[in-house]
Amino acid sequence: MRAQQQAAEKRRRLIIAGSAVVGVIVVVAALVIASIFAPKSGPKTSSPLDPAVATTLSSIPASTFDTVARGEGVDNPPKAITSDARTKDGKPNLLFVGAEYCPYCAAERWPLTVAMMRFGQFSSLQQAFSGPAPENSPNTATLGYHGATFTSQYLSFTGYETQDNAHQPLDTLSAEDQAVFSKFDTNGSIPFLDFGGKAASSGASVDVGIFAGKSQQDIASAIADPSTPISKAVLGSANVVSAQICQMTNQQPAAVCSSSGVTAAAASLK
Repeated sequence: MRAQQQAAEKRRRLIIAGSAVVGVIVVVAALVIASIFAPKSGPKTSSPLDPAVATTLSSIPASTFDTVARGEGVDNPPKAITSDARTKDGKPNLLFVGAEYCPYCAAERWPLTVAMMRFGQFSSLQQAFSGPAPENSPNTATLGYHGATFTSQYLSFTGYETQDNAHQPLDTLSAEDQAVFSKFDTNGSIPFLDFGGKAASSGASVDVGIFAGKSQQDIASAIADPSTPISKAVLGSANVVSAQICQMTNQQPAAVCSSSGVTAAAASLK
């Protein structure tokens, strides 16, 4: 009788162990299947910019720029170059070379766009994002210049987004602009800016990390508030950019170029 009980107990343990193994296999199989069919986190596509965001950016008072002045966390100002003057449509030309996937381009478009809005008007700006992981600072909310136009009585603008945030081709540089890019940015780094042949810069002027987890609406609202770290960085850089643009436009318009924020930022130019 005792032997029969021991045999029954052994069979029971084997059944329990077997059931546990089967359970583990079922769970692992379910996880594998779920991972195969789960939606993948791909690049965020660009779309037309919310008009409310554009309005916020274009209506920042001069007093706010002046309050921020040179700002905080601003680096990498444009540097003077030796080059022929570059114009387009009879006006000095500001050249931007970037790509939508590039997180540093994402950061630089904020101060650049805000600065340029003091000299003219954009149309068809895009609401864009930097590339997903494994890009550094993935999915950073930004603006996009692909398909956008800029109108100003003071200067012209050429903005290239060479690839989208999935690294697919977008804009192709003209032979002239490619020659400028290659000459003054020998490493091919982006973002690249040429200020009418007077100055150039390569790389971002503000830390992309300050935009982490924020939407375009969040960033625009923060820029408009001079007490925020985003405003101090973006408007500080925008004042530097404005000072460099003023060298292109013979200090016009005077209301911008003679403002205290721009004159303070001009000391950063090299």
